[in-house]
Amino acid sequence: MVLLIAAADFLPFTAHNARAFALGSCTGTVPMFVPEVILFALWMMVGRMMRTTDIAVLGQGALEYSRIARAATFAFGLFAILCELTQYTSGFRFLVFTYPVGLVTLRLIRYGWRRVYCWQLDHKKLSQRVIFIGDPHSISEVYGTLRRQLDNRFDIVGFCSTQSDEHSEEQLAELKRRFPDAEIHDNWHQIDVMVSLLQADSVIVTVSNQIGMNDMRELMWRLDGLNLELLVAPAVANVTGRRVQMLPIAGVPLLKLEHPQHARTHCVAKIVFDRVVAALLLLMASPLLLVCALAIKLDDGGPVFYTAERMGKNNKPFGMIKFRSMVQNADQMVAQLKDQSDGNDVLFKMKNDPRVTRVGSFLRRYSIDELPQLFNVLRGDMSLVGPRPPLRREVEQYTGLVGNRMLVLPGMTGLWQVSGRSNLSWEESVSLDLNYVENWSFMADLMILWKTGRAVLTSDGAY
Repeated sequence: MVLLIAAADFLPFTAHNARAFALGSCTGTVPMFVPEVILFALWMMVGRMMRTTDIAVLGQGALEYSRIARAATFAFGLFAILCELTQYTSGFRFLVFTYPVGLVTLRLIRYGWRRVYCWQLDHKKLSQRVIFIGDPHSISEVYGTLRRQLDNRFDIVGFCSTQSDEHSEEQLAELKRRFPDAEIHDNWHQIDVMVSLLQADSVIVTVSNQIGMNDMRELMWRLDGLNLELLVAPAVANVTGRRVQMLPIAGVPLLKLEHPQHARTHCVAKIVFDRVVAALLLLMASPLLLVCALAIKLDDGGPVFYTAERMGKNNKPFGMIKFRSMVQNADQMVAQLKDQSDGNDVLFKMKNDPRVTRVGSFLRRYSIDELPQLFNVLRGDMSLVGPRPPLRREVEQYTGLVGNRMLVLPGMTGLWQVSGRSNLSWEESVSLDLNYVENWSFMADLMILWKTGRAVLTSDGAY
């Protein structure tokens, strides 16, 4: 990683100096390599302080890139202060070029590193042998939440139950069916023997009434010297790293959880960004919009646009504008096709919907039919990024925490769009929406917009 960062820093610097040399602007008072060495040292120092190379943040998307951006900005800020103190005037010209190019270069390098890391995870090159400790219910709950990562990162070799009753026996049997090669024990006090026997690399302890503070202390001593990771899974889920802070008080590690971030989605920066980008996209896409409108009109002579009622922020209804991609009486045909739905009782969807027109099939494949929603963004009905716009009948069936997705503006795209779109179940899409509402950040929005372009180009989950 050190060499990669050095390369990312060296490339724009040499380009800057080559340009300066060509223009005859090098004064010769400061050797060419001195600013590079100083900036590199600052970058590495700040990166270490902000833990930009931690394996825990690698592959974490917005969290990873926001941490890199903050570290780079802080390092360049320190360099600017040094330039001012030493009256090195060329340093500011150096920064103007190096900062943006360095950020982009480092972003590309980190992306490549992530791809290599994810490939190694997918092929189980970095998998760890792990043992779970806890009651069967909490083990199943934690595994269910983490299963996508656990399938690649962890090789589950054993379970150590802290509870013994009829219900827990049934859950243990279910775990045994799911992991037939895993060992199951009912005495966690012998975990050190189990670790040695199974050659485990990690132990994950889930929430259990049978393991108290003194028991955890005993567990740590039993595992001392075995050279493995001890991970504790608290009864907290769908909380990203930036909302969690560990506060060790009197020897007790307390987790400080920041409140859900939905209020920040209404910040001025997001609103201005939405309106400006929507206006620019409409301007650039205007020739395409004109061609699509003409194709729809010539196809069957029907209306170009289709306005569907959707529920917006705080359950306020609005008309969502789309290019018409179905026959004119499509809504009246839902009752006839309901038995063929690929969705559920809440959401109707079909992979090979007979209502879709020839032109509509192409528009839907590349999500071109959704471009008119940019007008909704300009009007303030929608955001570029947010939860999926729900139907009225869908909202009427919301229970529990599901209604919290209505606290923010719906989006043209979102986590649901870049995670499979129509391939997702209704429950999965709602879970992704709630995750977005609770853990919003501006960097996350930028990441989703980037991934949306890739999902649209590959037609992933579109029908």
